[in-house]
Amino acid sequence: FWDFLPTAAELVGTTPPEGTDGISYLPTLLGNSEAQPKHDYLYWEFPDKGYRVALRRGQWKAVRNDMQERPDGPIELYNLEEDLGEENNVADQYPEVAQEMTRLLRDAHVPSATFPMPGEAEARVRP
Repeated sequence: FWDFLPTAAELVGTTPPEGTDGISYLPTLLGNSEAQPKHDYLYWEFPDKGYRVALRRGQWKAVRNDMQERPDGPIELYNLEEDLGEENNVADQYPEVAQEMTRLLRDAHVPSATFPMPGEAEARVRP
């Protein structure tokens, strides 16, 4: 859904607000999918159920669960080309991919006062 605002802005001839993560999909709507820019990756945060984050990049999907209990816990890594149901965690088999996805998970996060990630609220209070 984050691509809707840049698309609507392009349709009316304006620019989306600064800091918007979306990419206009107007080229695809106009039948020119070859000109369609693509996201490097997609990132999600789920503050409910113990706080979870996920990131999709190409065939890979990384998930970190139970961040309330383990904010720096290991990620689960799935090869979606071979395992669309995310049943086989292959993080141990692809440590370089797991390390890169872990870095992207960290870099993609933007702190939020409304939905602080576990550990962030305490960090803001400390001197």
